[in-house]
Amino acid sequence: MESKKKKRLDSRAKGARSERVLVKLFTEWWGADFGRTPLSGGAFTSKKMRDDLNASGDLVCSDPLFPYTVECKHVEGFEFSQLLTAPRCDFYSWWDQTIGETSQGKIPLLVFTKNRSPWFFAMYTKDTNKLRLGRCLFIDIHTDNVTIGLLTNLMTHENRLMLSL
Repeated sequence: MESKKKKRLDSRAKGARSERVLVKLFTEWWGADFGRTPLSGGAFTSKKMRDDLNASGDLVCSDPLFPYTVECKHVEGFEFSQLLTAPRCDFYSWWDQTIGETSQGKIPLLVFTKNRSPWFFAMYTKDTNKLRLGRCLFIDIHTDNVTIGLLTNLMTHENRLMLSL
């Protein structure tokens, strides 16, 4: 029982560290203040409350024009090959969670990594049409097309300008 509790605490600490890294990355990219969603594990279980407070996902932004609801995952054991070989892998549940957390009028954005790997993003392909993203993977989830790519390719000055239009 003790090791299970320690593992849960370790994964929460890892998640919090990852969110702090992403706060810095998003702040530098977007030019507005970002923070971790307060008490995101329990305080905003009501979709109406999340929408009213603009506090959905794992990160909040001071700019109301920021177009995304960001869900963050730092999980070991994920391999891209699972998208093609496993009937169900963690990625699909992460995506479902991202969709469920997304506030009305925002674009769902899943950001994920594992140790010693770069950050990746996933979003609906229809939301990437005017962006320059470099090489990406395209998968179908629930009959919707989802684009997966390197987060650094999303977080460019050019894409920031395109999203501001």
